[in-house]
Amino acid sequence: MPTMHTYPATSTHTHAALSSTRTPTQLTREILTTIILASLVATRLCAAGRSPGHYLESPYTKSTLKFFEKSGCKLTTNMVGEEVYIAKEQENTVQIHLNKYREEDIPEHLVDGLAFAELTISDRFVFDPNKNPTTNLGVTEKILLALGTICAHTLVISGIRFEEVANLHNEQPSGWWAVYAWLFGCEPYLMVYTVTKQLELGNMSDISTRWFLARLDVSDCELNLHINIDFSTPNLWFLDDFKPKMLLGLYAWYLPNLSILDCAPLKRSQVLNDLVIGGNVEGFFCPSSETLQAIGSKQWIRMLMPLEVWGCIAPAVGKSFAADTLTITAKHFPSLVAMWETEHEYQEKASVKRLDLNLFEIDTTQTLEHCIKSILAWEERCFKNIEELKLSIHTRTKNTQILIKSQQVYIEEAIKVRRQDRNLNRKHTSNLPRDKNNLWIMPNGYHHWATGKIVVKIKNAAENGARTRTVLHVGIPSEHYTCLKCYITLDKVTEPLPSFDSCYVGLVSMDGHMICFSCYQAASGNGHEDVPGGRFYCPHCKTMVSVAGFGNLFVADSGSNKNTNGVNDALNAATTTSSLLHP
Repeated sequence: MPTMHTYPATSTHTHAALSSTRTPTQLTREILTTIILASLVATRLCAAGRSPGHYLESPYTKSTLKFFEKSGCKLTTNMVGEEVYIAKEQENTVQIHLNKYREEDIPEHLVDGLAFAELTISDRFVFDPNKNPTTNLGVTEKILLALGTICAHTLVISGIRFEEVANLHNEQPSGWWAVYAWLFGCEPYLMVYTVTKQLELGNMSDISTRWFLARLDVSDCELNLHINIDFSTPNLWFLDDFKPKMLLGLYAWYLPNLSILDCAPLKRSQVLNDLVIGGNVEGFFCPSSETLQAIGSKQWIRMLMPLEVWGCIAPAVGKSFAADTLTITAKHFPSLVAMWETEHEYQEKASVKRLDLNLFEIDTTQTLEHCIKSILAWEERCFKNIEELKLSIHTRTKNTQILIKSQQVYIEEAIKVRRQDRNLNRKHTSNLPRDKNNLWIMPNGYHHWATGKIVVKIKNAAENGARTRTVLHVGIPSEHYTCLKCYITLDKVTEPLPSFDSCYVGLVSMDGHMICFSCYQAASGNGHEDVPGGRFYCPHCKTMVSVAGFGNLFVADSGSNKNTNGVNDALNAATTTSSLLHP
């Protein structure tokens, strides 16, 4: 096993020999010379920007450098005299191209203790499976054994395809590897001790993937696993032999032929934070009850999957299920309509903080309107505790993105309102600050609320409404009902908002202080000295008023056609606006 030194040291035996053949003066000179040489080595290493302990001294330095040069990679080194020291931390991306080596070219040992920012082990790969060359199994095994230990923040394995598939799943090793495993007490096929945070697998067959994962000793790793392997892979069974200390996230980015989700890490509830099933799957079969129960009883940070997969998971969701972010993708519109138009309600609603819906291939504006209303109703039936809903609809002619924040208030009797910000015909969605938005309501709605006429209804909505997140303060404001800037009274507010027929006022704080639209529009303009940085503060309660743009319109569901027309106008608008959609 190679050793690591900062500089050559003089042993005690050498000192003893010197003392027997040297005078005290000569001995002192020898010691001083050694100290000076050591200081020079340390100075040279520090001049390279590293402390002496950041470089490795090993008898395998030359063979290691030659090995990596064969793949076109030059390791970071420092030269002191005629001695070459390899940097312990390799900050550049380092690659090992398996097709560049023959078994006789691979040394038995490489320098131990190297730490890579990113290490890639790959073979040639083309996107035609019929033309892909096979990877040399003997070369791969010998390289893994020569490495002994892989320490890399990101480890990438790609393009590996073995031909000798018949011997990949033997329970016992054979040949010289069996002797090696017996001598060093290794478990069968654990060839290399691995320390990594991110493990990425790409462009590999499922059999080759299983072979590689079974040979990495990741028993001390807490890592994320990213999978983007063979397009024809139908399942995740290759994960059954992969046993890290903790699998923080499982990311299967593109597996269009995935039909079975079952695998040991999911069945055993070993995936801790994130579960990502990317792409669109066809012919997907419902997972086993063990897998569904494990997924439906966990608290997730992030989940992303096609609607077909979520449709299998949703009925198994239990009370302990929760997700900070759930992203559902859907491609074929006709099949989706039947799903969200069903009146079925699951036994337990899924608790999700942020719900992102990405929909593709929606044809007409009429279909779009119908789609939005249906989705909102479906979301209400199947989810709870949503703080933010983002709806991205990708039509064949344009990209439409809608952001809906589901915090609700009740401002008139039996009126459910929904805060919605829209950004149409753009490729991004802008999120207004959650706690700095103004709430826009009808003047009579303000009167009903401020005078306490609907206090009981608001309290009941807050206590019993599963979707209610924000409820306006039910107390009576001490101020008169006037605009905080121009002091106009509510009964004189007459300015209708653009594209709408009704009049509104904006509430700038939970205490109910309000601003008229004219003052808000003036404050939103540029060059106003009283609006530094695009914001100002309410003179009554010092709440910061957001003037970045108009948003958060709250209207009554009166049953007339005015609101519906407003929805249509907003859908056809080319600029950011706000309105209300009633499920």
